[in-house]
Amino acid sequence: MRSLFTPCILALSFVIVLVSPVFNQQGRDEKKEGAIREQLAEIAPDAVDSFRAATAALDSGQVELAVEKYDEVLEIAPEFTPALRRSGGALAELGKREEGVQRVRKAVELERNYDNLVTLAYALSVPGEGEEELDYGAAREALAVAEEASNFESDDPEALVIAAQLSLFVGDMDAFFSSAEKLGERFPDQPISNYYTGIMAAELGDFDRARALLNKARGERIPDETIDEVIALVDKVEAETSWGLEPYLKGFGIVVGVWALGLAGLFGAGRFLSAKTLAWVENSDPNDVNDESQTALRKHYRRVINIAAVYYYLSQPILLGIVVVLVCGIIYFFLMIGRIPVYWILALIVVGAVTIYQMVKTLLVRPKGEEPGRVLAPEEAPRLWALVREVADTVQTRPVDEVRITPGTEMAVYERGGWRAKLRDKGERVLIVGVATLPGFSQNSFRAVLAHEYGHFSNRDTAGGDIALRVETDIIGFAEALYSSGAATVYNVGFHFLRLYHFLFRRITLGATRLQEVVADRVAVREFGADAFKEGLLHVIRSGHVFNMTAEQELISAKNNKRTVDNLYFPPRVKAVDPGTLSNLVGEEVNRPTTPDDSHPSPSDRFKYAARIDSVTLVPLEGEVWDLFTDRDGIEAEMTAEIISLMAAFSAQD
Repeated sequence: MRSLFTPCILALSFVIVLVSPVFNQQGRDEKKEGAIREQLAEIAPDAVDSFRAATAALDSGQVELAVEKYDEVLEIAPEFTPALRRSGGALAELGKREEGVQRVRKAVELERNYDNLVTLAYALSVPGEGEEELDYGAAREALAVAEEASNFESDDPEALVIAAQLSLFVGDMDAFFSSAEKLGERFPDQPISNYYTGIMAAELGDFDRARALLNKARGERIPDETIDEVIALVDKVEAETSWGLEPYLKGFGIVVGVWALGLAGLFGAGRFLSAKTLAWVENSDPNDVNDESQTALRKHYRRVINIAAVYYYLSQPILLGIVVVLVCGIIYFFLMIGRIPVYWILALIVVGAVTIYQMVKTLLVRPKGEEPGRVLAPEEAPRLWALVREVADTVQTRPVDEVRITPGTEMAVYERGGWRAKLRDKGERVLIVGVATLPGFSQNSFRAVLAHEYGHFSNRDTAGGDIALRVETDIIGFAEALYSSGAATVYNVGFHFLRLYHFLFRRITLGATRLQEVVADRVAVREFGADAFKEGLLHVIRSGHVFNMTAEQELISAKNNKRTVDNLYFPPRVKAVDPGTLSNLVGEEVNRPTTPDDSHPSPSDRFKYAARIDSVTLVPLEGEVWDLFTDRDGIEAEMTAEIISLMAAFSAQD
């Protein structure tokens, strides 16, 4: 890791901060000194006075005299390690490093303890006679010795101080952080600890904390002038590395925090409305057509959905800012640590650029929507159109303006036109009828299902929702664009935002649609009875499974026998669907519980709610829906050809 401060910090403090461990300006521990003298008295009693005099001279700054007196001790007791250690440190102080290091090494060989190791580290870290700068190799050895000494339990910080300073000198920032952290943990109240932890804070970019710690380091062994110069250097580095962006980054951080709280608020509102909806469905009177609580609940849902939709677009510039800040921040981090993984950084830049490009493209380029299926002209099914208008009269709402048939099993309604026209109930109403639902669909149950769809019109469910649909389309389009460009990765914050917002938005909108479905069910059951409604819903479920199985069999049979595909809606060569298999599939779908990801309540729940509704008694209609068409064979052939065409188009893309 590259330091921001070396060699500047070293030039300011290397000579100033390191103090020989053999000197003790704060006074020696007399109990410890007494134990040392007692040890010497047992070995060489005649040397005790010389040892006492040598230590006194050392503490008073008479270094040469101290060396002479320690030499007297060593002549009598050549392996007495305190004398070897202290005289070696004193020699190093006098510039005679080699001689001093030799003595301290001997002390370490005889006794590898904290005092001997820390003195050796100091002696190795002092430039020799005639040297202006410490040798790098000697500094490395001294650092290793100081780190070993710091592993001993001691109330003396000197080993960590030497290790911190030497790690700065050799540029080993990992070792520096380790030593500085230990100084802060073991000696939090000592100024020298604050000095190095202050430098560490500056290295980590916490400049305010760095200045505070450096100011606490004033006094004792560090002159105020040195502290002032280091703080000035911190100010300079902060100015050079922040480019004046810190206030803007802080402001952006506040914006992101408020934005995140807004997301949490939307999620909470969705959960609250979902709980209120469930309570209303369970406890409300299904025969009360003027239920004000239902009306209020729908208004609240519409308001929250509109807010969530607008919030998605307001989130785009914030997301763009987050992507830019993260990409730049990661690149800056690698530059600071001196390690630049070129491939990884290039990939990061590409992912960020693709995310921003696709985001802007999704917002500016509106995909051209295509309406489902094709229009069913009144002359193709005049009796069907008559039934459609009759059900509208019964439900007391305006009939559909257009019927569109599709190849699948859809049965739905939507409204065309601008939002003003829809709010005035002037939009064009469209009914979608999937041809695959029609085989076996009785007219009696069909009109009950149709009444459910008209219930959406009469309840004005189709009057709004444009902005919600646009948000859903934009989210899916953005996600598909990221996926196709290879940017839908775990490292892409934009992709994770889409996943999060899609989850949140779906939970809100699906809660609203479940409420709409329950209310529409009430319209259908009230006008045409629970039995017809249940029969119609079961038929739609059953027809989906039947069509999937029979169509698959026909397609496989045609491929294996190298023939053209027959009518997919009534294939003559296909075996009948197994009743047991069909019953199991339908039963699983009917009896499953409702989940938060469902747009409709489960069929079993819908049947349960329907059973509580009072309905009128009507004469049931006879015949199937296909009886209302003039050319069943032609329509089935047309829809079969459309499916084959779509399959060929997909195969060509693959």
